[in-house]
Amino acid sequence: MKKAVSPLVAYILLIGMVVTSGVMVGNYLIKQAKTISFESKEIEVYCSEVAIDAIPICKIDIAGSYANLKLNLTNRGYYNVSNLTIIIAYYPYNDLGGFFMEGSNRLQIPIRPGKKALLEVVINKTARTEITITPSIGFGDKIASCNEKVFKVELTPSIINGLGTICP
Repeated sequence: MKKAVSPLVAYILLIGMVVTSGVMVGNYLIKQAKTISFESKEIEVYCSEVAIDAIPICKIDIAGSYANLKLNLTNRGYYNVSNLTIIIAYYPYNDLGGFFMEGSNRLQIPIRPGKKALLEVVINKTARTEITITPSIGFGDKIASCNEKVFKVELTPSIINGLGTICP
């Protein structure tokens, strides 16, 4: 006669292991959710008070079809803007379905609330251009990129050529 674990004992052990695993995974997920929501809520609160404007003020012609464009950046928010990510894109779309990226760089321009800064970029005067500016703020020892506060400047060749060439 063979001796084995009775089905009742096997079911009790199986249910016990499942409940124990569920409690362990549940506790882990609760801790993760609290940590993530605190940090994301903190960033969301700070970023909700960030506002930046960019106004093209003049251009200086460079060789060929390129110009040095100057934009006046204004911090209309309540916090210092510690970094800016600038992306310059030209249209039309290329064959791959994306757009040609001329440049993307992170600038260290701390701009205080209510203050202005001058941004200079080199652009092609004959192409439709989109300049995307993403502000980042620092709080404590953290820096957060405020992706929901992206500011876009769309420039056509007629707008670019209509700008003055005398810069302040």
